Amino acid sequence: MTTLLPAAPARPARGPAFLGPLRPLVPLLPAALTTLACVVGCVVGGIAAGLLLAELGVRFGPAAVVAVVVATGLAAVVPRRPETMLAAVGLTLPLGPVPVGPVEVVQLTVAFAVVALLGRAALTHGLRLPAPALAVPLLAMLLSAALATPLARGSDVAFRLDVQLLLLVLLAVAAASALRSRRALVLVTASTVTGGAVAAGWALVSSGPSTTFYGGAVVSGRAQGVFSQPNELGLFSAVLLVVAIGFGTTATSRRQQLLCLVAGGLLAAALAQSLSRGAWIGAVAGLATLALLSPQARRPIGALAGAALAVVVVLQLAGAGIAEALLARLDSVLNASDNPYDQRGQIWAEALRQLAERPVTGQGPGGFPYAARGLSGEGIVLEIEHAHNLFLAAASEYGVPGLLALLALMAGVVVTAVRATRLLAAGPHPRDAGVPVALAAALVAVVAHGMVDYPLRNAAVVTTVFLVVALLGAWHLHGADVAAPPAPDPARAPDLHLADVPVVAVHPSLVPTPAGRAASAGGGAARPAAERPRAAARSGARLADLAGRVRGSERPDGPGETRAADLAGVVRPVAPRRPAPTAPDLPAPDPGARPEPADARPIGDTGAGEVDLDPAHRTTRTPLPPHQPTRAPRSTEDTR
Repeated sequence: MTTLLPAAPARPARGPAFLGPLRPLVPLLPAALTTLACVVGCVVGGIAAGLLLAELGVRFGPAAVVAVVVATGLAAVVPRRPETMLAAVGLTLPLGPVPVGPVEVVQLTVAFAVVALLGRAALTHGLRLPAPALAVPLLAMLLSAALATPLARGSDVAFRLDVQLLLLVLLAVAAASALRSRRALVLVTASTVTGGAVAAGWALVSSGPSTTFYGGAVVSGRAQGVFSQPNELGLFSAVLLVVAIGFGTTATSRRQQLLCLVAGGLLAAALAQSLSRGAWIGAVAGLATLALLSPQARRPIGALAGAALAVVVVLQLAGAGIAEALLARLDSVLNASDNPYDQRGQIWAEALRQLAERPVTGQGPGGFPYAARGLSGEGIVLEIEHAHNLFLAAASEYGVPGLLALLALMAGVVVTAVRATRLLAAGPHPRDAGVPVALAAALVAVVAHGMVDYPLRNAAVVTTVFLVVALLGAWHLHGADVAAPPAPDPARAPDLHLADVPVVAVHPSLVPTPAGRAASAGGGAARPAAERPRAAARSGARLADLAGRVRGSERPDGPGETRAADLAGVVRPVAPRRPAPTAPDLPAPDPGARPEPADARPIGDTGAGEVDLDPAHRTTRTPLPPHQPTRAPRSTEDTR
């Protein structure tokens, strides 16, 4: 018999004798050396990283340092939380056109997010495309850009615009692949609203006094924030204002509601300070669409309109200059002819001329100002950057295919929003059905503003618009996921009603008791070989009796009742076990002997202190010790 003795405790290291009183510190030396190595490594690594960041800051500006630090932090989070990359895109919107070498911060963030998310989706086989209503128009836009680029007059501008369009289309694919849960969608939507609030707050802080000319047709000192002109700030604020109101009405968390309330106030103030008439028109169109399609958003929109009117009245009574600028700007909407510098009529005619010149390929991405140089009106040379119209700009630069792709994208937004609303309304969170409506209404603001202007040349503005499209597609896929019924499991047995199933005796080997475990371990050897066929016959008879009772108790009229035909595929007679081989050196078991009660000994223990290693002995009965007499089986009279 093997006896296990406890191991002797290890003696603590005493160290050399010459250390004297310092010998107790010897066990602490490895930890101290490890700590010292970590400190030295952090110092050396910090110095190297500092020198690298300093070199980047000297060459590309301080924004490059911030971009590298943010990208390093996000790279550590992407494997666990891929939605953080898209949240970073929304949070970098306030940086606007801050340059980082040849690109801008928001473009660099989009590129990093697309590469990280699509690479992860390809490795995990989780790549998904948006709904065909969105995917097909986006692909058509890429094809029209590829068709128009070879004939572009400004090749460098065309290349930059093509890369930007490709990244933004891939952003929609990355959002569809990464945003697979409601929590991820809420995080990215809230991050986008937060980025808009920060940009609006900075625009309000950096704005100065304004002065009106020509009856409000021309205003100086308008707020623009990080954007290159006030109209870009106006469209940015109008789009995210609609998103903030729609998202706030569907939010279930107090923090999200407070975020949307603060962001909505800042965005509304920035929209007013921009004094952009086109953005005001777009905001009114977007909010009207939201109020028409989302009943729960009507009260917040009415409260916002009342608060805006009250603020204007208070500012007018206080004699503030911004109130006069606002009223003069509103009056100039109906009297746009008072502005001598407004040449939109001639610009639109020039866009139609360029479209007629190249109806298939257009002038190429960004080619409108190159083809329109020299255009003048009343002796004034016009430096035109775009066609001041969304549809004319797309037609003149990308031709008829580009215009058709834009119209198809608008129709796809409507179809996707309707389907997403229906799917989410039937899901476990019906309040989420208002988010796709808000995103579609925000894109309505873009179209309404695009009737009189084209501010999508700014990287932050166009990224915001495509991010809204990507979120719409992701919410639609999430609605399809939660509304899809679970796939039926073919291996799952039909449910049985306990009220209709009689009680059946259970074999002792199936009961988790010592006797049951011993019977199961014995493999049926405890039962004599002559009784095994009879036991199998009795088991088959019991199963047949069970099927007959269930068939007799069947109630066809009851809903959800189990039919006997369904039970036939579940209850099958069990084939009897084959008798285990008997050792040749032991006598055959007596058919009339009663099996001995099982004890708690382990399998193979003979009771004499020895372990039986012969597998053939494990199937036979364990002989009792010589000093314990074997009890004869009881007779029928004893049983009575």
